[in-house]
Amino acid sequence: MNSDFAIIDSNLERTSEGLRMLDEIARYITAQADVFEEIKAIRHDVQDISAWFGPARLIGARARAKEHEVKVTESEANRSTAWGMIRAGVGRIAESLRILEEFSKIYAVQATELVKRSRYAIYVLEKELLQATPHYYLRRYFEKGVVYPLSESVGEILWLVDHGAQMIQFRDKKSSRDEVFQKAKHLSTVITEKNKTSKDQTLLIINDYPEIAAELPVAGVHIGQEDGKVAPVRQLLGSNKIVGRSSHSIEQIREAVADGADYVSIGPVYATPTKPDRQAVGLALVRHVADEIMIPWLAIGGIDETVVHDVYSAGAKNVAVVRSARSFFQN
Repeated sequence: MNSDFAIIDSNLERTSEGLRMLDEIARYITAQADVFEEIKAIRHDVQDISAWFGPARLIGARARAKEHEVKVTESEANRSTAWGMIRAGVGRIAESLRILEEFSKIYAVQATELVKRSRYAIYVLEKELLQATPHYYLRRYFEKGVVYPLSESVGEILWLVDHGAQMIQFRDKKSSRDEVFQKAKHLSTVITEKNKTSKDQTLLIINDYPEIAAELPVAGVHIGQEDGKVAPVRQLLGSNKIVGRSSHSIEQIREAVADGADYVSIGPVYATPTKPDRQAVGLALVRHVADEIMIPWLAIGGIDETVVHDVYSAGAKNVAVVRSARSFFQN
């Protein structure tokens, strides 16, 4: 039997499966009705492409029925965010369409241009879908370098947002849970309205309260070492919110990465009254993290304008600041 037919059928099926996943993400996770319609149009085009392959598809399906089930790899099983699923889905679709484009030149010449157009359309849709996830901006900001302020003051946070803070954490250790919820609700309302008219999105992270982050339209939550594992927090928040994790050693960072944290903090780099009982980890650990850790990460603890260049020189591109926050956003 011509083995080409099994390849054609396999890649048509992979394309359809990938499109179905993107379809569900656009409908239920990112809530993009226009993108959903675009995906639906591409699915119809793929049906036409399948029909043009005709007998090759039918023969291929019979050949593939004899194959063993493909096992899911560890990397595929660990995709825990909408961002990761979109990237994986688009990658699968684009690879399959590229293969179909080549085989169409032999078995369905009339489909070649449509296959090519569908592949290009997928790349456009990828960006539209990714930009509806907070992880898109998390990675973008951390790649270029970000100053990430933390504050318990609603007024301070709004001032910092007005002066250019792109990612900010509401960290209130003193108020009751109900008070934290009401303050977070107000902040999320103001920042959501701002984001509607802004090219870039301001990411609001809630400290310590996953259930509040799950209920409100915020970008995500930041949890400490004493707050349990990442996995149950992810289950509570869903795939389209950020989970950040505090770490004080390279071992804790490795564990956070393995557990699926979206970003990690390392610190305190210097002694700080914010964490009076925590010994400073120093710049040596920052250098170690810079050499090893590939996910977004930042340095925190006692960082102000007098020492920040030392922290950058040690390999940190991103820093979290508390008491010195305004000095980084004066201009």
